[in-house]
Amino acid sequence: MSRAFVFSLVVASAACTEKGADGFFVLDNTAPPTTGMCTFTGDPAQPSLAQGVVSTASPGYFMAPLLQSRMNVLMGQDPTYKTIMVQGARVDLTGAVTTSYQVLAAVGLPPQGTANVPMNVIPPSIINGLTNMVGTDGVVIEATITFYGQVGGSQIEATPFVYGITVIEGGFDVLGPCPVMGATPRVGNACNPLQDGFVDCCSNTDGSLTCPATT
Repeated sequence: MSRAFVFSLVVASAACTEKGADGFFVLDNTAPPTTGMCTFTGDPAQPSLAQGVVSTASPGYFMAPLLQSRMNVLMGQDPTYKTIMVQGARVDLTGAVTTSYQVLAAVGLPPQGTANVPMNVIPPSIINGLTNMVGTDGVVIEATITFYGQVGGSQIEATPFVYGITVIEGGFDVLGPCPVMGATPRVGNACNPLQDGFVDCCSNTDGSLTCPATT
């Protein structure tokens, strides 16, 4: 996974908004920890992903962009005035599909602080609808994500953040009926096993899959 994109918040001037250089930006898309827990600390030292891979069987594509504030507090100024209240993001998809929608979020970003904003960027209906298109090499969706929020009573908006996601068929192995005996299944991504790696599944009596497989 090799592509990285960085963006800073662009905000208009004067009475309505702050300048972009004083706003906030995305450091990276944070990878879930290898502990099996879908938790994020907001620490810039967390591992990151530069692009995504997701199975057509997946319930969407999950991201955890790491935001950092560039706001400075002047002497005697109330820090809450410079706290960025992130409200969500507009998502524009191009490539294999073309559509737009909004993803809501509610995160307070204090001056000079960092925070992850976990969000399901692509709904399952879009990914599942590409099943007959992916072929052997998969298809690429380019997600342009524009965060927005408020600071000091003014609306601010980010320069678009572009993130490539390859949709593939598979990405998992079926070890047999659930529960699986005598095997240690690969657990895949802690937030969504059917993306950004491989996972071992098992089959239920109704034909559905459990990923990762139960033992």
